[in-house]
Amino acid sequence: MRLVRALAALQDHGEGSRSELDSHADTCVIGKDSLVIHDFDRPVNVTGYDPNQPVAKALRTVSAELAYDDPVNGEVIILVVHQAIHIPHLSHNLLNPFQMRLNDVTVNDAPRFLTDIPTETTHTLSMPGGFETGDEYVIPLDLFGVSSGFPTRKSTEQEYDSCDRRYELTYESPEYDPSDPTFAKQEEAMTDLSGVAHETDGDSVSRIRVLCQISRTDARKMCFEEPLDSAETMLCEVSNALSDRTFLTAMVANVRVSGVKTSDRRQGIDAAQLARNWGIGLHVAEKTLKVTTQRGIRTLVHPSLSRRFRTQDQQLQYRQLPIEYFTDALIAKTESRSKNKYAQVFCTAEGWTRAFPMRTKLQAHEALSLLHKRDGVPNIMIMDGAREQVHGDFCRKNRKAGTLVKQTEPHLPWTNAAEGAIRELKKGHGRDMVREQSPKVLWDHCLERQGFVRTNIAHSSYGLAKQVPETMVSGETADISSIAEFKWYEWVMFRDTSISFPDSMKVLGRDVGHWASDDAEGHQAERRNCFPVHSTLAHAGRDC
Repeated sequence: MRLVRALAALQDHGEGSRSELDSHADTCVIGKDSLVIHDFDRPVNVTGYDPNQPVAKALRTVSAELAYDDPVNGEVIILVVHQAIHIPHLSHNLLNPFQMRLNDVTVNDAPRFLTDIPTETTHTLSMPGGFETGDEYVIPLDLFGVSSGFPTRKSTEQEYDSCDRRYELTYESPEYDPSDPTFAKQEEAMTDLSGVAHETDGDSVSRIRVLCQISRTDARKMCFEEPLDSAETMLCEVSNALSDRTFLTAMVANVRVSGVKTSDRRQGIDAAQLARNWGIGLHVAEKTLKVTTQRGIRTLVHPSLSRRFRTQDQQLQYRQLPIEYFTDALIAKTESRSKNKYAQVFCTAEGWTRAFPMRTKLQAHEALSLLHKRDGVPNIMIMDGAREQVHGDFCRKNRKAGTLVKQTEPHLPWTNAAEGAIRELKKGHGRDMVREQSPKVLWDHCLERQGFVRTNIAHSSYGLAKQVPETMVSGETADISSIAEFKWYEWVMFRDTSISFPDSMKVLGRDVGHWASDDAEGHQAERRNCFPVHSTLAHAGRDC
């Protein structure tokens, strides 16, 4: 700890730089002592706390690296700050705690001497380990005046190429918008009108966006000439809009002005440049930009740097779907033959459904990876506050894929369409299992099959426009060949290649549903209470 303070003292005297926590800046700001590696091509305008000051126009939004020297062993730790504003003449860096917390970085900014019972994590930054970095890393903070921060410096090109310990303080995708009103709605949804926090069923409050229709913050601050009667009090508890005496006041009170903010975020390639590159008219280029995205554009600021862009960019590797997905976990009382006790269910509001059986809830992120590979990446994922969904790999994979994650308000399960999808899956599963008297240990195969069946049924939903959900999601006419030929647990014939001559390879078994991989799909068959095998099936009594 003494070494950290010694380094900070040296840097305060001009021999280095600092990175300080600053909640007044709505976006992280990177100064001159940082290595800028990517340019997002999204210029922004920046205003200060004084509206009379001039506006800094067309500042770059960048990814930058800071070097932090571990005070214990001298190891160089690279800290990556994505979606930060670059101000070249600034002598220090400003880190926005809110933006870091959105990336699951724990910011404990209370000084130790102002804490009743200080611990090892008091006045620290705690960064979770990722796919490459592994263990969590903690940086102790110190005070410069009353500002919390820690010493950093500009990383060298050699460190950029060779350093393996990298931690991301902020996320690279989706786009960070500090003016998004859903942040305030999330905070409001966590408490009632008296300021008492809602129960969260034991789960910690997540750092993702909460769906909340009505703002209730300013109802606590209202002063009335006459007290509200009991009926109006109950209406106000539900929503400010239900009481004439609070509606207008709440609307006026909800207008806020930010002193330090960014504005005018723009795409990198404009219509003029697109017209030149493609040889098209300017008017056509303007219309093109309105209906397309520019997810993969990155500008390498230092061409001499040898590190390449990541080739496994999920935003480009997988199909992007302009729809909302809902997700929730299903819990089964019976352990399946494959040792599964859970299933992660994904669905849309129009009835498209997928079920991925799991052994533990912690495998939810693996189900998400399969969803991305097989079906595509949605632009919005809506879920409840389950810990395995709002923290860890599940949340990080959504961000890497460019999916905006939203959380439903606590104790309102009807706002999550996945709850209804699970109900319908259970109904269809129960009908099939009872009708065919199939073993309970096959519940996961039956549930997965029901997801494919439900996805290809022409429901009466108005939003389907007389199509099936699969067609609406994929944009292609749904093909039901792999799931329509057999009913659940029907007697079938298939070839068992493990049988040797002179015995016949034609075997009688049961159809246990559809299977799919990254590049193929087909049927599964069960024989002699063994694990299902993938094979080409035929109706019992026919040649196969």
